Amino acid sequence: MWSFWICDTQTGVKQLRMWPSASRATRKLNGAGTGSHTFQLRRDGLTRAQHQDLFSEWRRTIVVCWNGRPVYAGLITGSDYSTETGAITVDTAELRTILTRRFPFGIGTYVGGTLIIPNRSLRGLVYQLVFYGTQGARSPVWNLPIIAPTWDEAGDQSRNYFNYEFHTIEAAISELQDVEGGPDIDFAPRWSSTGTLEWELRVGSAAVPRLGGPAFEFNITAAKSGTFNVRLRSNGSKMVTGVFTVGKGSEADMRHGEDATLAVAGGIPSLDVTRQMKDQDDVGILDAHSRSEVATYKAPTKQLSFSVSAADVMDTALPGSTYRLYFKGDEMIDDGWQLMWSLGYSIDLSRNVTIDVQEA
Repeated sequence: MWSFWICDTQTGVKQLRMWPSASRATRKLNGAGTGSHTFQLRRDGLTRAQHQDLFSEWRRTIVVCWNGRPVYAGLITGSDYSTETGAITVDTAELRTILTRRFPFGIGTYVGGTLIIPNRSLRGLVYQLVFYGTQGARSPVWNLPIIAPTWDEAGDQSRNYFNYEFHTIEAAISELQDVEGGPDIDFAPRWSSTGTLEWELRVGSAAVPRLGGPAFEFNITAAKSGTFNVRLRSNGSKMVTGVFTVGKGSEADMRHGEDATLAVAGGIPSLDVTRQMKDQDDVGILDAHSRSEVATYKAPTKQLSFSVSAADVMDTALPGSTYRLYFKGDEMIDDGWQLMWSLGYSIDLSRNVTIDVQEA
């Protein structure tokens, strides 16, 4: 069953268990999901001061649990309160949102803020960036309860983050996950051994960039498949056949990388685009980003979603879990078992959950 806690964002300490009258949230891999939660304040027995403290933006995080296990944790980013009804609707966003407001250096340390990270794996670069952005007590309100298996890992990758370019931690780790062979990145909420909220930093490896998770299997065509509202969305709006990634410099001195699919008569017409990485002067990295984008968008993005009982999956499901789905006789989807990979899930107060997947 569902349960809800409000926790302190920095310490993870539970403030109060509350039950919303409405709630929905989306958990995302390689991004930040959002949520909306409505609480009725006139029958909870709390004071005005307690309400103001509990729903404080960024200081507080709403944790949604299934059978006591955190399946979504969103920092409060805003609220809408009605004096007529006494209801407050609270907007939340997953932890990664705060990284759009973090640099490798803090206020007052700009002068020495250039960050040079040599000889790391892509995962090691992510570890280092998240460390600089959330650890080290740069101020009393800097550290966040993020747990990583290590904060370092050697490899053949290097990055320079110059202070005058003001790279946010979010922009920097996004570049790493989007480059060719880039790892999946996930901040998974969980309870610590002492019962406080913390986030486990999950990052794919060089050998297996894609994160995994527990596996599930459903026969979509069975009379009692356990699934419903199965939808297939195909989107070709981002398709490309070629990419120029534009780097540092101007005119004849401008760096760029490029890649394209093999042109075939009667195939997809040429769809060439440019992408900007004006802070990058390494042509190898620019080429790698071009290859990654062509590989990702050379075909339509096909995303399948389906709903299942939360009891069937939510005790162990993670973004990155695999789902084997069986189809037969469908008008659009091929017969047989389809291996799918979870991008995340959406939850509400019902006993069901919607899973978003792509081909594995």
